[in-house]
Amino acid sequence: AQPVLQPSSTPAKNGRRFLLWNLTGMVLSRDENTYAAIEVEFSDSSRHRTMRLTDHYGFSMAALDDAAVVFASRANNGNPSTVVYRPLASWAPNSDWQVQFDKGEEALSVALGSKFAVVATTARYLRVYSHTGAPRAVLSHAGPLVAVSAAKGLLAAVTHAGRPADGEDQSMSITLYDLREPARPVRLASEPLPLSPGATLDWIGFSDVGVLSTVDSTGVVRQCLRSAGFSWSPILHCAGLKKSKAEHHWVVGLTTSQLMCILCKGEDRFPATLPRPVLQALPLGIPLAVTDASDASAEAQRMAAAIELDEFRLTAAEAGLGEDSTQDHLMRLITKMDSLALKLFSLANKTERNARALDIALQLQLPKSLHGALKLANHFKLGQLAERITRLLEAKHDDAALDYDVEAAPARAPVAAPRPTPRPDTSDRPHEAPPAAPRRRHAAETAADPAADPAADTQVPNGGQGPAAPPPAAARPGPPPVLNPFAKAPSSAANKSVLDIGGSISGSPATGKAIKRKAVGLGPTAEKKAR
Repeated sequence: AQPVLQPSSTPAKNGRRFLLWNLTGMVLSRDENTYAAIEVEFSDSSRHRTMRLTDHYGFSMAALDDAAVVFASRANNGNPSTVVYRPLASWAPNSDWQVQFDKGEEALSVALGSKFAVVATTARYLRVYSHTGAPRAVLSHAGPLVAVSAAKGLLAAVTHAGRPADGEDQSMSITLYDLREPARPVRLASEPLPLSPGATLDWIGFSDVGVLSTVDSTGVVRQCLRSAGFSWSPILHCAGLKKSKAEHHWVVGLTTSQLMCILCKGEDRFPATLPRPVLQALPLGIPLAVTDASDASAEAQRMAAAIELDEFRLTAAEAGLGEDSTQDHLMRLITKMDSLALKLFSLANKTERNARALDIALQLQLPKSLHGALKLANHFKLGQLAERITRLLEAKHDDAALDYDVEAAPARAPVAAPRPTPRPDTSDRPHEAPPAAPRRRHAAETAADPAADPAADTQVPNGGQGPAAPPPAAARPGPPPVLNPFAKAPSSAANKSVLDIGGSISGSPATGKAIKRKAVGLGPTAEKKAR
């Protein structure tokens, strides 16, 4: 299992070591055979002067912030484990204090917060003291200690959580406490600590704005997002910034946009005290997998700005700050997010990805940013996109929510169902010829003399071969032809009567056969002649 970690400290080499190096300053220990000399140097020398102390206890750990410095030692040379606290500035004399533990209990790690100090001991205690040395609380942790860190009103303690399923991995748990009132500690969360496969914890601390952060041995930097329910998000992968595998980044601290570290080369993973190492700043960048490489940098910066905005809102709410004191900072963060979003919006317009552009426009928060998006859409002659952004502007102007989805596709006209295609006959029966359609005849002619239809004599009665086919629909009768009985008969009809001539003229146009008519009122003799 990983031993206790002292963040930003180095082992002794040639009698010199860094007890601590953070964004506030550094604590350097130098062995002088009979005693050790300690120097405390500050990053901002205009605020504090360099402090030089004589160490008679053999301090092996330290913590430093803008208000105080605390040292601690294990039991050595017959001396019990000792903790020494010194304020950097005080209105009263004798403000420093020290504590010595009983035999069997030793200090393992120390941390400083806002008007409190925490000492983790071998008894698996977290001893909380006020800035004046008064004990405020004693907490217990379950597993072996890995590290502690504090800032402002927060305390984080990392412990081993048991044996993992994979022997190469480590199972750690982190607990976050609210110590704004040191006498009343409140546990905010207790969650598993995320680590890369087979990695160890290299650094833990808080950023300059109070965001809990960790760095593992593979170079992955993560932050705990309290605004997202204490979930962890990777914000940098240092492996992609290394020029060779022999390089190692020794972490000093973390800002909102940079990782402050010292580049170590070769097998040594710790910086030397002489000559004085030079700090390097690595820009933070969330490791994203994007569809277009040109969007990666802007997307990562916009996501980091969104995280910073959410964390600032939560911190301001916990501190009870009003809108007047936070308005300027909030506006700077929102303007930064919108400017990055407009850059992505322009890239989407250039590549004619209208849906992506509208998705980005929905994330704009300022009206002037929406006006800029509308101008860009008109510049690239994207009419449908400009129309939808106009609707967003109208809703933003009226301070109302849209009652419809601007990303929804327009409704399509109903499509007529296709005509069913006849299925081919796959049976083994011989194909029968379809029955011939009856010839069309004049309705008046058929009604006058049914015997004139030749198909009537050959009609198969129902019951011969099966059910008779239904008769075709009767054609709509037209007007009867107008005949002139006194018209001059053709030469072929010279010996025919006028009635016979009329019958032949009014024959069926389909058959050409005359309709037989009975003589009316001619007597028996005439009737025989007519037959």
